[in-house]
Amino acid sequence: MHTYRVSTGHVRLVQRKSGPVWYARWRRPDGNHGQKKLGPAWTKRGRPLEGYFTEELAKRALALILADADRDAGTTPVHGVTFGMATDEWLRHVEHDKACSPSTLRDYRTCALRLREHFGDGTRLERITPQDVEAYKGTLTGGKLSPRSVNRHLTILGGIFRRAERKWGIRWNPAASADKLREPVYGNDLRFLRPEQVHAVVRATRSEQDAATILTAALTGLRLGELVALRWQDVDFGIQRVHVRRSYCWTSKGFKRPKGRKVRSVPLVDEVIVVLDRLSQRERFTGPDDLVFPAWDGSVQYHAEPRQMLYAAMRDAGLSKLLDVPAAQRFRFHDLRHTFGTLAAQKMPLTTVQALMGHANMQTTMIYAHYVPAANEAAVLGEAFRASGLTEPARAAA
Repeated sequence: MHTYRVSTGHVRLVQRKSGPVWYARWRRPDGNHGQKKLGPAWTKRGRPLEGYFTEELAKRALALILADADRDAGTTPVHGVTFGMATDEWLRHVEHDKACSPSTLRDYRTCALRLREHFGDGTRLERITPQDVEAYKGTLTGGKLSPRSVNRHLTILGGIFRRAERKWGIRWNPAASADKLREPVYGNDLRFLRPEQVHAVVRATRSEQDAATILTAALTGLRLGELVALRWQDVDFGIQRVHVRRSYCWTSKGFKRPKGRKVRSVPLVDEVIVVLDRLSQRERFTGPDDLVFPAWDGSVQYHAEPRQMLYAAMRDAGLSKLLDVPAAQRFRFHDLRHTFGTLAAQKMPLTTVQALMGHANMQTTMIYAHYVPAANEAAVLGEAFRASGLTEPARAAA
């Protein structure tokens, strides 16, 4: 690797009357200095608002400034690292160092393949500009990809450059300045079944195991992979709880830890206890290591089997209207988990719901906040208004 005299700099936080502000200072290869106000510092939790900077965002902005200064001075370092080399290193890193799951790696490789096709394996990293990244984003937004998918491509591209920075000292990251697309907020338009609908579907099933599968899914909130991986040793009838210790991954064809890699336990209501107790008395597959909901030969069911069983039972129960709609609005097996979430939120604190469902982030659990009972909110607000005198004019007018 050749040695070049390049721009250097740092970021600093300055306290102003209006609040803390991030500044960037740098020195060009010709010895001249520069300074730029980046923007107000983001000191709250969560994602910063547009125009605000965390320390990490300030450092990314500085990296772009230094790279521009090097380009203007004609001293951009040539490292000889190609986009293909950087992509291979990033994929190695996420697979072996980060130990990502097979399904996540599959998504990463799919995105990386499209990135390789666009930028070219032989293209040197320093030749890729922010304008090239914007052009690539345009090819994604002009297609059928959702905003979330487009943002995932940009995130992976940024990760490739950040890994190259740590591996080879490359600080040029043209993806750092790319604006992400606004993703639609997943609000309170959840799909779920009401209790009477759950029982109607259960009655319409064609076997005892099918009935137990649907009822367990709807009243425990287990994910499909967790459900098919459940063993009898995980069901504790004595304390009425089911221990979620593992999940099945159809991509890697093997068992793994539940999502979030945390073991949890979920209470079993009486209705589930009854159907599971009855199922435990079948002729085969009742040993501690046997699956609770196996395929016909005792092995793990293919993911399509429980889905097809559920849809057939829903049609027999007269709920075809939930299936004969566009794919984006169609009821899914995963929506049985939302059935549990909405029911649990009506009786339990959201922190408890979070633990039962195995959510790593409370923000995920907040989709059920709209189903928390709020019958006394009007009375509480009315009392507050009366105490403050805000309701007096209305009474006088009456």
